[in-house]
Amino acid sequence: MLWCSVGTSASNVASYFKEPGTADVYLIGQTVTSVEVNRDLLCSACKADDIGRMNQCYLVWVNLQITFWRSRRTRT
Repeated sequence: MLWCSVGTSASNVASYFKEPGTADVYLIGQTVTSVEVNRDLLCSACKADDIGRMNQCYLVWVNLQITFWRSRRTRT
């Protein structure tokens, strides 16, 4: 399974380690700090069945906004 993520930093594709003879890719190595995506978080999971064939399982975009408020009701 391959994971791709984009946020404030992302992995440098050139530094990925690909195991010889298989489709296994390890997302290790250097990171880049500038990415041309206008979203906070973008995650995609891909399943590699064969070296030449990849299936995208799902795409997730998280836009989390939390607001805390205090109730002004008084007990009587």
